[in-house]
Amino acid sequence: MQSGNSENVDSESIVDKLIDYELVSEGAAYFSNGEYESAIVGVTDDGCFVYDFWKMVEYTMENSNCSSEQAYDHVASSICNFVPGMGDKHPVIFYRLEDLAL
Repeated sequence: MQSGNSENVDSESIVDKLIDYELVSEGAAYFSNGEYESAIVGVTDDGCFVYDFWKMVEYTMENSNCSSEQAYDHVASSICNFVPGMGDKHPVIFYRLEDLAL
């Protein structure tokens, strides 16, 4: 995880662009080294990164050579449970309504 420092992220990354355009708050936490960058779908009005849960699951499946169930379990338990502990500027992980069985 990174907090407002993009040193470890490729200079052409979406994270760097959002920081350069000052669309995220100073100190906003994000997943470092390009992890889950493909799952970034926006920023909140107070400048936190927003990630799509299902895109995070897809990223995990592609990069960890695991099943969809294993990827889901990893993101749901290891990642989502960790995020709130990242401080006030932690990333937001959202669930698309069309993907929920309501």
